[in-house]
Order: sequence, then C-alpha cells, then structure tokens
Amino acid sequence: MSPARLNKSSNPKTKEQEKRLEKIKDKSQTRRSVSQGVKKKSDLVKKVQPKVDYQSLVENSLNALAVLDRAGKVLYSNQRGMEIWQDPDIVGKTIFDLFPPEYVKRYQVAIQHVIDSQTAIFDQVQTVIRGDAMVFQLSMSPLKDKNGQVNKLVLNAWTQAEDILARNVETKSNERFQSLFQSSPVILGISRDSDHRFVEINKAFLDFFGWERDEILGKTATDLGIWVRKTDRQRLFDEFAENGSITNLDTTFRTRYKGERQVLLSGTVIDFNNEKCLLIQGMDITDQRLIKDRLDLAVKGANAGLWEWHIPDGRLEINDRWAEMFGYEKAELDPVTIETWEKLCHPDDLKNNLSSNEPPFPE
Repeated sequence: MSPARLNKSSNPKTKEQEKRLEKIKDKSQTRRSVSQGVKKKSDLVKKVQPKVDYQSLVENSLNALAVLDRAGKVLYSNQRGMEIWQDPDIVGKTIFDLFPPEYVKRYQVAIQHVIDSQTAIFDQVQTVIRGDAMVFQLSMSPLKDKNGQVNKLVLNAWTQAEDILARNVETKSNERFQSLFQSSPVILGISRDSDHRFVEINKAFLDFFGWERDEILGKTATDLGIWVRKTDRQRLFDEFAENGSITNLDTTFRTRYKGERQVLLSGTVIDFNNEKCLLIQGMDITDQRLIKDRLDLAVKGANAGLWEWHIPDGRLEINDRWAEMFGYEKAELDPVTIETWEKLCHPDDLKNNLSSNEPPFPE
C-alpha cells in the first residue's frame, strides 16, 4: 500500500479524533473556569466575613454550655456553667456529683436516649442545685466520632426569666404567712424600720384599735396618735436598735372607741417584701389587770396574808401582809423559798404540816 493511500485512508479517523480532543479540551477549560470562579468567590467571602472567635463566644455565653462523655462526666464547662453550680472545679465531676440522687436517674435516661437515637432532646427541667430550686430550659445534643458513633454530648442550658418553681414556693409561703398572720388572735402589725409606717396589719389589730385597714396602712403610730406615753415609744425603738427585739413592754394605747387600753408589747426585726421591718405583737391585758387590781383591793381589805408555793423549784410568792404577820418586812425575807417557811414554822406544827402537805404529784 502506498503512503498516499495510507494517508488518505487515515485522514477521516484523525479528524474525528481531533474533534473529540477539542471537546475534551473545551470541557476541561470549562471546569477550570468554574473551579477558578468558585475559588475567587470563596476568597471573596473570606475577605468579606469577619474572623469569628468561637471560643470567646462560648466562654462568654449567658447559657451554661458543657461537654459530657457517655457516662455523664463533665469534660468541659464554660464560665456560666461554673457560676450556676458555684464550683470552679466542675470539670471531671459526674451527674452523680452535681445533682441530688432523686434527679440522677432521669438524667441517665436522657443521656442514653440521645446516644441511642443520635438525636437532640429539648426539655424543661426543675431541679435543685446546692439547695436552691431552679428551672432550666435545656438541650442535649450528640457529638459523633469519625466512625459516626456518639462519643460525647453537648449540654446547653439556660434559666428562665422567672424561676417558676421558686415563685411557686414563695407564693405558697406567702399564702401560709397571710393565713397565720390574719387568723392570729394576737394584735399584729408590721412597720418599716426606715420610716416606721405600717405596711401590714391583721384583723385583731383592726378590731382592737377600731380603724379600717386603709386608714392605717402607710401611716405611723404617731400619725394615728395611739401612744399615750411618748417615752414608751422611744424605749421601743431604742430596744429594737440595740437588741433587734423587745419583750413584754408594758404600755398604754389610745383606741378609737374603747378609750385607753393596757397592752403588753413584744417584737422582732424581720425581712418583709425585701425591706427591713419591725414585727410587733400586742396582748390586751386591760381586763386581766383590772381583775388583778380588784383582787389586790379585796386582799388588802381582808388584811389577808397570801403565799403561793411553786413546788418544782421550791419558790414562794408572798405579799407584804404575810411577811408582816411573821414580824418582817417583805424585803428582809427575799428570796423566799419553802425553806424560809419551814424556818418560820413552829417545830410542833412543822411535823404535822409536812406530813399533810405532801405534793399530790408522782415523782
């Protein structure tokens, strides 16, 4: 075969190959152009987007962020997590260390669910941390290793704007306080320490003084004119300032309809609605004092000597006439005990009296 015939027969095949090569080159060029375009776009995005410090974001987050292993051991915690648990050494501890026993089982179940399902959970949790009731919204998400197995978990927790559980506890506590406060037969009033204005009073207070509630709240005892002796008022505040309490201050109050009444006052400093206040309780002793005065008059009129034997400690309470009947001033015999009486009694009478005066109480 001649070279001319060979070239002539091979020309079509060569042209076909050239066409294919051209197409391949075109496609390759297109791919290079697209690749270069993507690279340019990526470079442009990098230039436009600021560099983000993700570690700083995590550390300064208002949420508690922690990484746990499959057993619930803390591998990492941000600052917020340490603040909530009030423990800078939280890393390395487990849920058994961080929660009361009654909550641990629930968290174990939650961790296992995330591992088995490989999906995140979202929940609202009421729990106790270091004795404080707290409410959290939380999520727990799986972290997978290169083989697609869950080997760690990310915990993200944030407290609610208002702690529901704490609010409920406070509400119930306030309800119990109001119930006891209002139903007490003792005269009760609460005044601010700063200006001595009444902020709360009970029904016994209203019944005793004869005013309506809105006539008293926001006013001081001086505004109401209830103190008969201003010296007693000053003594009350002096005792509170020095000791934080007062016991059995015998005073007289001026009421709206009952005139002047004798009252025995006691009180203490309390925190009420986040303010330092004085809780004052009073007992109306007017009638008891009147009965005692009448009895004293009757005894004095009868010229009787009275004595009262306190058997448990042997003390004797005597009046002046009893001492006079033995030829003494009362002050000369103080302190008076049963031994004092035995010494004053005639020996013959003492034996008979002791045998007939055995206390009728079991040992």
